[in-house]
Amino acid sequence: DAHGERCAAALAADGVELSAVVVHRGATTGVALICVDASGENQILAIPGANALVAPPAPCGAAVWLCQGEIPTDAIDGVLSAARADGALSICNPSPVNAIDPSLVGRFDLAVVNELEHEALRGHLPGRVVLTRGARGAVLLPSGEELPALPAHAVDTTGAGDALAGVLAGGLASGMAIEDALRLAIAAAGISVEREGCQPSYPTRAEIERRLSSPPPGPGAPRSSD
Repeated sequence: DAHGERCAAALAADGVELSAVVVHRGATTGVALICVDASGENQILAIPGANALVAPPAPCGAAVWLCQGEIPTDAIDGVLSAARADGALSICNPSPVNAIDPSLVGRFDLAVVNELEHEALRGHLPGRVVLTRGARGAVLLPSGEELPALPAHAVDTTGAGDALAGVLAGGLASGMAIEDALRLAIAAAGISVEREGCQPSYPTRAEIERRLSSPPPGPGAPRSSD
């Protein structure tokens, strides 16, 4: 449909490999109605469409498998099986938290959760967790290491968690230490919230590295007059 074609075109323009994309004739692409308030926070109503038809994947030699909660339970279980077959790191971003079987989350190697998800899944999380805290950055658990966020002027937080999870997975797949990958991911999420929309808000690697090398001033900091 038109939504799917538009998404695929945008991904292709960014150099994303699309050979594994499956088109379900007669199904609609999943969509979401997103309401954003004056502070940039959002409420989301999702219509799954073809997301509800995702089948369990096959192993493909991936270094990292990243999964979230808007696909069927058997597909999530299939991600775990494929990750084991590939000898890969498995990451779960259990969002929306009420759509995923909690018993599956603890079988992943790493979970990326916000504070509400962390509380809802207490007792079901794996040994390693990235706890995201919005403008306060993130915490690595169980070590408790805190990684701060850079200053950002939020206009739309939609998709920031997805930006963080995706960049984290990409960094880990490239061999980065989790602390370094998470710093990249936090910076990516910070850029994302400064832009409207979801997919269009995601920065390039060059933009992320520029943000890390030249962070914006925090609230109340002096600004250059030129």
